[in-house]
Amino acid sequence: MDKLNLMSCFIALVEEGSFTKAASRLGRSKALVSTHIKTLEEQLQVRLLNRSTRHIRLTEDGRVYYEEAKRLLEGIIQLEHNLLADSKGMAGRLRISVPTTYGEQCLVPFLSQMKITYPQLHIDCVFQDRFVDLVSEGFDLCVRVGRLSDSTLIAKHVGEIKLQVSASPAFLEQYGPIHSIDVLSQLPCIGDSNGKLDGKWQLNGVKFNINETLRVNSASAAAQFAALGLGVCFCPDFALRPYIENGQLVTLPFEEIHMPVHVVHPHRSHSHGKITTFTTDLKQYLSEKSNVSPCSD
Repeated sequence: MDKLNLMSCFIALVEEGSFTKAASRLGRSKALVSTHIKTLEEQLQVRLLNRSTRHIRLTEDGRVYYEEAKRLLEGIIQLEHNLLADSKGMAGRLRISVPTTYGEQCLVPFLSQMKITYPQLHIDCVFQDRFVDLVSEGFDLCVRVGRLSDSTLIAKHVGEIKLQVSASPAFLEQYGPIHSIDVLSQLPCIGDSNGKLDGKWQLNGVKFNINETLRVNSASAAAQFAALGLGVCFCPDFALRPYIENGQLVTLPFEEIHMPVHVVHPHRSHSHGKITTFTTDLKQYLSEKSNVSPCSD
C-alpha cells in the first residue's frame, strides 16, 4: 500500500474524528479506511489510536506522527503547486529591470530565447542603471551586477562578469607600456559612474586615485572612448569584447576583478512560478555561454 495514501487516510481520520466522516471525506468505504489505519500501524509497529465505541483518541506516538505527516503532505502539495506553476504558468506579464549595457549586450539574446520558448509570456523589460524599488515600482524582479547591499529581498546568484583594464594601441603607442599602478595612476583614465568607484580603482590589492579626465555613466561609452584613444578604461568584459575582437582595444597586465550577477525579487509574489523559471533558465543560459562569451557564469 502506498505510504502517502495511508498517511492521507490517517490525517483525515484524525481531523474528522470518526471513520464514517473520514470515509465520506475521502470518498472511500468505512471498512477500507479502517483497513488502511490498521495497515499503517502494522507498518510503523506502533499504536497510533486508542479506539472505543464512541471515541477515537490519539496516542502520543499518534500525535507526533500526525503533526509530522501533516507537515510532509503540505510540503508535497506546495511542491506540486510550484512545479505546476513553473510548467504551466509561463504566461501573462513579467516586469523586470536590467542594467542598460549588460541588458543590451548580454540579456537580449536570452530574453528573445524566453519569448520563443514561452510565447504566452509578456516580458516588460526596463533597461536602466539605477536601483529600482521593486515593490513600489511594480517590478517582479531585477537583474543586478555587482555586490549587493543588505536588504529584505531574495537574491539568487546566476553568473559573473569580469572587470578588465584596457587601452587602445594608439594610446599605448603615445604613452608607452603600462606595467605598474604608479604609471597607470598618472595617465588619462575614463571613469564610469555606474561602477560607483568615485575616481578610485583597486587593482592587485592596491586602491589608488586615477587621473580621471573623462567620466561617463555607461560601460559601453567608456569602452568606446577608450577605443578612440582618449584614455584607459576599467570596464566589464562584455563592454570591451567587440573592441578587443576588432583590435581597437587591448587588455593591460592587471588583475581581473570578478563581480557577481544576481536575480533579485521580493519574498512574496504572485509571479513566483515565472520568477523561478526565469532565474533557472538565466543561470543555465549563462553557464552554457561560459566558454564562448564573457557574459557568463
